[in-house]
Amino acid sequence: MKRNLYIDFDGVIFDTITFAFLEMEKLKIDIKDNEMVTDYFKKVNWYYLIEMGGIINDSLKKIETLNNSLEFDLVCVLTHRCSYQEGVIKEANLMEAIPNLKVITVPKKIAKHHAVLARNNILIDDDLKKILGWIEDGGIGILFNQKVNTLIYPYELNQEQPYFITNDLLDILKVNEELKEKHYVKRKKA
Repeated sequence: MKRNLYIDFDGVIFDTITFAFLEMEKLKIDIKDNEMVTDYFKKVNWYYLIEMGGIINDSLKKIETLNNSLEFDLVCVLTHRCSYQEGVIKEANLMEAIPNLKVITVPKKIAKHHAVLARNNILIDDDLKKILGWIEDGGIGILFNQKVNTLIYPYELNQEQPYFITNDLLDILKVNEELKEKHYVKRKKA
């Protein structure tokens, strides 16, 4: 069974989040105030933020490898945006690097698992809440964490939520191979 693969932009491809929070600290923006943080992301120069954040773990080359692997029906960047301009800049940046890559920008208020079909598809994201929402809708979640140095399987975590953890986008091929014939259904809330 071929699946769709959705890859987050911020914190997975580019380290924009780390740099943005350092900038917010300098600007004395309370990072617990969602309205102030959203306002920052609406006004920031996204070209600058992407450049200063930098590429994580050679992610663009790895996405190109995944896109060319023929293992997935679709390889797509699925990213939230606080403004239309943010989405346009992210998409332009990716199109320059990988011209045939599909990019979906989703308004921040809409959950990713509501924007596209999660069931039986893979999402790699650095936000655990997004991964858990994805899994709840029958998808396969991979938590991206720059601090791990190997693929961590769900059974290694000894917990209920079956998500993987990695810092290497090419580990998605291992996950996909392991789960190739498995089908998932939407989980019922307890």
